[in-house]
Amino acid sequence: QGLSGHTAATAMARYYGPGRGKALSIAGLGFPLGEAFLPLLAAGSILLIGWRWSWVGVGVLAIILFGPLLVIILGHSGAEMDPGRAVPRDAPAPGKGVEAVAPEAAPSWNRMQVLRDPTFWFAIPLALLSPFWVTGIFLYQTGVGAWKGWSLPLMAAAFTAFALARVVVSLASGGLVDRFSARRIFPFYALPLAAGLGLLIVFDGKWAAFAFMACLGVTVGMGGTVKPALWAELYGIRNLGSIQSMMTAFMAFSTAGSPILVGMALDAGTGLDALLLGAVLTVAAGTLLALRVPLKKQRHSS
Repeated sequence: QGLSGHTAATAMARYYGPGRGKALSIAGLGFPLGEAFLPLLAAGSILLIGWRWSWVGVGVLAIILFGPLLVIILGHSGAEMDPGRAVPRDAPAPGKGVEAVAPEAAPSWNRMQVLRDPTFWFAIPLALLSPFWVTGIFLYQTGVGAWKGWSLPLMAAAFTAFALARVVVSLASGGLVDRFSARRIFPFYALPLAAGLGLLIVFDGKWAAFAFMACLGVTVGMGGTVKPALWAELYGIRNLGSIQSMMTAFMAFSTAGSPILVGMALDAGTGLDALLLGAVLTVAAGTLLALRVPLKKQRHSS
């Protein structure tokens, strides 16, 4: 699961240059579409042939259909199989007044250089805060619903707002990244999350459940596009796979630690209102740190 999403985001960010925002936003639709349709398909399959044969069917499809199809599609261009020849597709073409952009012309940081870069540590808190808090809130959503007086069917229905907001904003944010750059958008992508948490603290009406989930969907949809594009803009595409995999590992630790830390806070007697206020403050702090991300490409000494 982690490798498939990581591979898709890296490929889009590497090979589409100035158009990477749109490419990332379109490729990112796989997540919400899968969340919307795969449970229905799985439930129907289990009813028809049982859960064991459903798993067998998934394995067979992966082996005889999706695997070969992926190799065939990638083989048409060739460059995707050779990262050393990766030139962004929207780079200027030779003979039109501007020389083509070679991979060597862009910054080409490796993983250790990224870890030594102060800019990375200004960006990483905000990059991890949204998956941390979204995971924690989703896991304890029954507690949130009981605290607000919302029924479980209402909470389940509110996920529709989350999914719709995620899809719409994912598509819209791709064009914004291409127009303004991920470096300009990134510091503000988690503000809708903070706004949603604020709504959750203040309001108890049923409408607030849908508004809150929509705000979460905005941040998740925007983050899926903005964050991979940010690493490509800051550190180049040559080693983007290793940089993106490092970020995937950081995010896995963030989402794994969230249920533990949130649960410990609740067991210690921390009220949900205080916990959510702390979440808003951490997002605000992460936003302030992310404003230190430079708006121009960085250079490093070899």
